[in-house]
Amino acid sequence: SIRGMDILNDIGLIVKVIMFPEGLDPDDYIRQKGREEFHNKINEALPLMDYKLMTLKEGYDMSSPLDKRAYISKIAPHLLKIKSFVERDAYIRKISETLGIREEALRIDINRYSKKNQYGNTIEHKKVLKTHNNKNNAKFKIMPAHIKAEWDLINLLINEDQVYELI
Repeated sequence: SIRGMDILNDIGLIVKVIMFPEGLDPDDYIRQKGREEFHNKINEALPLMDYKLMTLKEGYDMSSPLDKRAYISKIAPHLLKIKSFVERDAYIRKISETLGIREEALRIDINRYSKKNQYGNTIEHKKVLKTHNNKNNAKFKIMPAHIKAEWDLINLLINEDQVYELI
């Protein structure tokens, strides 16, 4: 369900989650509690990131340093997706208070997670242009198809007014 909500969030929608008692869907809840209580539930809806913080914490013992580390590695990619630095900073502060750890320590771990993923991507980018030798022993570079397609598209945008207008 989080992946589906992430898709909605990524396209710019404000996503909130309503928590119902276990076993109740919205229809059952309205039938049992009434319309007004349902509207109260809507007003109490959690922002998507708060919901992630809560659900991803399940199964971890927050008094254990190892579980705290595992939780941080699980939540880090979600924090890094937050485009607003102000919002990300607020969640980092909230997590550090909840876990009882220093903000700096949390930021260092999140940065390490970010760099670890960037390093993996950097390795892949190094493979983009491979040097090969032909029959005459002259070196040439082969560009992967997806990179070539990007270059061709940019070239068309620059040189063809009709393509520019279309795109």
